[in-house]
Amino acid sequence: MNWTGAGVEIAADRRCTWVALAGVAKVTRRVMVELAEPLEGTQVTQTLVAMWQRLDLEWFALDPRSPSSTLIGTLAAESMPVRLADTIGVATAHGRFADLLHADRLRLRGHGALDEAMRAAESRRLAGSHAIDRYAREDMAPLMAAELAVWALGDPETADGAEPGVWIM
Repeated sequence: MNWTGAGVEIAADRRCTWVALAGVAKVTRRVMVELAEPLEGTQVTQTLVAMWQRLDLEWFALDPRSPSSTLIGTLAAESMPVRLADTIGVATAHGRFADLLHADRLRLRGHGALDEAMRAAESRRLAGSHAIDRYAREDMAPLMAAELAVWALGDPETADGAEPGVWIM
């Protein structure tokens, strides 16, 4: 599996950072998302840089209006490619994730926190659409990371994914 991008979300309590990888399976053309083990704390830039190098990732997707906003500057200092999800991007990420899931084009694996977050997820209105309420009673960071990873991937029909909307160098 070639991982194209990663969604990154710091948990609301800031105790850990979640990273989800996204790619497209060559044979089935399904989108694959793998939730990695949580990274301890929020000072994870060097770990993300190492992941980028090891996996040859194209970019990291983050929501600049989330707890993850503190990573933007440190990733920029390391010349990491970052795609920032504005309000419409967050709504699009949620919609694309749901559409792929309902169409049986999405496969999820990795840490069980993603299953827990999906079971407890509550939606909220956002930009004329819906998105996950990241401050629900359970930690929604695993699901937010997965949705952002799918958003960063872009159109699964193009194996390379979408072009980044913002590069921070």
